[in-house]
Amino acid sequence: MNPLESWLATATCKLSSASAARVRSEIADHYQASLDEGRSPAQAIDALGDPLAANRQYRKVLLTSAEARVLNQAKWEASAVCSRRAYLFIVPAIALWGAVRFLPTDLYLGLALLLAALGIGFLLTAPSLPLFTPRRARFVRAVRWCWLAALVILPMAPHVWQNSWLIFTCAWPIVWIEMRMHSIRRKLPASQWPKALMF
Repeated sequence: MNPLESWLATATCKLSSASAARVRSEIADHYQASLDEGRSPAQAIDALGDPLAANRQYRKVLLTSAEARVLNQAKWEASAVCSRRAYLFIVPAIALWGAVRFLPTDLYLGLALLLAALGIGFLLTAPSLPLFTPRRARFVRAVRWCWLAALVILPMAPHVWQNSWLIFTCAWPIVWIEMRMHSIRRKLPASQWPKALMF
């Protein structure tokens, strides 16, 4: 492996294929410009800097392979939900029926089912909303987060503190995915956001 390829292999480690291709193209241009200025290949490599430091900087501004997988999975899930949305409305309908059934006898269960029905109905309706700006998308995400928090906490309302470990267990995967999505939103211009990033 020549020195440039070795440098690029380190600098593009853990980047998505599109990000790595972009880095390789830009670095090849810089390397060639250094050679055209009369530098030796070793000097041109030195001028590129530390590949590990470059890799850290690239991962802050370009999509990593893990983020690309999360984004592809989110796109797949969004298309799967959108293609079966009519059938999925059965779920909030059943939850609403359960809420009406249990509200008179078990307040907490009835409220949890009502909240589930409203939230799932909202999430199934959200893909058809005109979410073409980051501001509107932030509003929908805020509503979704409030709904998720209420859905996790409400069933445990009488004993929230004692069940805090269960709340954490339920919440951390959702928070982890949202942190990944936030990182992707920060790295991509809003005009390139797929619908899955809006939620």
